[in-house]
Amino acid sequence: HNCKPEDFTPWTTLNQVFAGLAIADVVVVMITAGPKTFFLGRPRVQDYPVDIFRCVDFLLVALFAIDAFALSSTGANTGIKYASLFRIMHLARFAGKVQLIGAFRELWLIIAGMADTMRTVVWVIALLLLILWLFAVVVTIVVEDSETKFNYTDSAWSQDDYWGSVPKSLYSLCQVLTLDTWANPLTWAIVEANSAVVLLFVVFLCIAVLALLNTIIGVVVESTLRSARENEEKEARERQKIDQKIMSSLEQIFRDADTDGNGLLEKQELHDALKVPRVKKAMQLLDLPLGDLDLLFNLLDDSGSGKIQTDQFFRGCTRVRGPAMARDLQHLSVDLDRHVKSASGHIDLLTGVNDSISGILDLLDTVDVEIVHDEADDKDPVLVARR
Repeated sequence: HNCKPEDFTPWTTLNQVFAGLAIADVVVVMITAGPKTFFLGRPRVQDYPVDIFRCVDFLLVALFAIDAFALSSTGANTGIKYASLFRIMHLARFAGKVQLIGAFRELWLIIAGMADTMRTVVWVIALLLLILWLFAVVVTIVVEDSETKFNYTDSAWSQDDYWGSVPKSLYSLCQVLTLDTWANPLTWAIVEANSAVVLLFVVFLCIAVLALLNTIIGVVVESTLRSARENEEKEARERQKIDQKIMSSLEQIFRDADTDGNGLLEKQELHDALKVPRVKKAMQLLDLPLGDLDLLFNLLDDSGSGKIQTDQFFRGCTRVRGPAMARDLQHLSVDLDRHVKSASGHIDLLTGVNDSISGILDLLDTVDVEIVHDEADDKDPVLVARR
């Protein structure tokens, strides 16, 4: 190159600035966690005797610092600094820590999908190389055994450069695999001379592109969807833990709202409690509209006394928030069956009472007709007819 040494000064300074930032990052983490925890990690959290991630990160930063501050001043270009590019793995750990934050959810899904598909991608690449090698052997044999001289006059490379050996054919098929127009001269000269070879390239493209490469896309999509479901479930569990803590504090709030301590919550006491700022904030976090609490109070106050049990009101709050869950519907079904059985029992009891009353009426009628007699009975045509 024609650059003077002083032309590299700004880039050397910038390189040292990035090295200094990397050193500061490691030093801050080491001071925060402690040197022992930094290198050995937490035994209860990891399965290895040392924290491999942080040890490798420390080594990369050390090499970066040596190259930036020691070797670069001597004019040596070792390329050690390029090893620090692997510190991009910090992005994966960062995404894992902020995955529950909505703004970083997509970043976590992308990284998690890439991590889950790496094993599949490795196997697909292995199969792809095997397919490429197999077809490279076949195409090399076809080209060498052909007595026809293929026309590569319009190409910058000769027939031997494209198909002269198996490695060259392998490289040429990689170009064909891209399906770009710049790969057309490779295959068109062979197809023009021997049209039957087109079947060979069609089979190759079907296996390599339609099967193997599209498999990677399908696996990535499936893995991303699975990561999204797992992330939603994790968010739901974290949300449930937070809600449980808030509901525990809310129960104490309702108990404190019962100022007279009689175990009954009055409507005015409820309104006074809802004026407290921390109670309003708790209701917002739990997605409980204040108007729904008044409606719930009126529903539970079936006697119209303006008072309900504090525990009863709290249980109602736990059930009224959010959509109906499966356990709530099951509980409703059990309660409905219990009430149906109770109503059926009352109906049977009422039917028995009606039968008893009917029997008593028949008995009284018999007594009136057969036993009780009067001199004026003969003058009553209805009584006479009944007798």
